Amino acid sequence: MVWWNPAEKLSYDSVDEVYYKEYMDKYYGPLTAKTNELLDEERVKYDRLSDNIAYDMAQGKSESYINIKYKDELSRQEAFNKLTAHVDYLKTLNEGWLFF
Repeated sequence: MVWWNPAEKLSYDSVDEVYYKEYMDKYYGPLTAKTNELLDEERVKYDRLSDNIAYDMAQGKSESYINIKYKDELSRQEAFNKLTAHVDYLKTLNEGWLFF
């Protein structure tokens, strides 16, 4: 049995961990077809991000410009990559839950 006191403050080692927890809370529960569908939609968002960055780079935009323009998306991408790696592992087990 796991007991958690919601009044207890949580601390994180990095901003990636905060974003990872947000994703785990968003997709909390058993790994289902619906979860996979939602993750695929999120993956498309990051694929579009990569395309937009490539376009801006081809237009001669500086790395600083790109980092500022896409700061929010880029800061969440590593957490999403970690989540999808965990989901891929759960798929090998043919069962599992997402939780933080």
